[in-house]
Amino acid sequence: MGKRTTPGEQAARQLDGQVESSRRSALPGAPFWLRKRYVELLLDRGTFFGRIGDLEEALEVARATVDDHGRTASTLPLLASAEAALHGFDEAALLLDEAEARGALASSHRAQRASCFQGLGRLDEALALRTELRRLHPTIAHACAEATVLGELGRTAEAEARFAEGIASYRDVSPFPVAYCLFEEGRMWEAEAQPARARELYRAAVRRLPMYAHAGAHLAALEAPDNARARLTVLAATSDDPSIVAQLAEVERRLGVATPPGLAEATARFDELFRAHPLAVADHAARFWAETGQPSRALEAALLAASARPTAAQLALVVEVAEAPPSACEAARALARLPYVPPSLRPDVERAREPCALGPTPPP
Repeated sequence: MGKRTTPGEQAARQLDGQVESSRRSALPGAPFWLRKRYVELLLDRGTFFGRIGDLEEALEVARATVDDHGRTASTLPLLASAEAALHGFDEAALLLDEAEARGALASSHRAQRASCFQGLGRLDEALALRTELRRLHPTIAHACAEATVLGELGRTAEAEARFAEGIASYRDVSPFPVAYCLFEEGRMWEAEAQPARARELYRAAVRRLPMYAHAGAHLAALEAPDNARARLTVLAATSDDPSIVAQLAEVERRLGVATPPGLAEATARFDELFRAHPLAVADHAARFWAETGQPSRALEAALLAASARPTAAQLALVVEVAEAPPSACEAARALARLPYVPPSLRPDVERAREPCALGPTPPP
């Protein structure tokens, strides 16, 4: 964690400048490489800074680029990246298939394919590709990406070593890859019901990159309400992700604000995004609607998320938001059949065990 990198505020300003400069160069009719660079920058900024508008624009530009330059071995993987950023993993995988049929080498987008497999809960296939990539190219990106899959499979000791290996191998000064690794390791330990370890890693991630929206939001969930409100207020000023606004509204409610001002904004934005990009927000929308007294909408969104991505987190979400466990028994049975369920999600299995006749708890 000790390697020095560019201060996060400076790196954020640099990324903003690159996006604006690229926007001026990537007008319709521009060469493919300029459009590609613009899409990649939008995806980076949208992902790190919680700007869903950037992800939407990246998808729009990628689609226009395919229209302008044709469905080729180069344009289709670009569109796949934009689709995957909004959780369209099935569509992204189909685009990669088409790119290969048009001459793209499968080896040229193995990382994208692995992301699709991981997003769809096909963890063994994702791990095979991630491990191959890390062995061929032992970079921080590939080491930490492999670690995320190992963590989801419950192989936390291996994952911890891989995270450390990735950060130790880093020789550049950009804070983005290091912050990503710290955040992802924090998520692993949070799933393992080790909040103290998770909190330490989230803090390290936001020290590297203060505007890292998801790291800040996860850290806020483990902080005292006053600290959480201060952190989320800063993030909400630059992010258009309704889950951050909704989290801030919940913190303010706990602090005694009867009608938090952000509640109406989060409601409208979730409605808008669920219509436009349902898979991108289905899980967060499900929790929001459950917390705001809309159980049928919550269950609809959770079932959509779980059908597209039958991971432990998504299946547990169905059990969590259902009004009664029997209405989520199919998800509970699927969750119980998984080879590994993180400790933080096991209470969902136990809550549904008797009403869904799941049988005795297996030995650890």
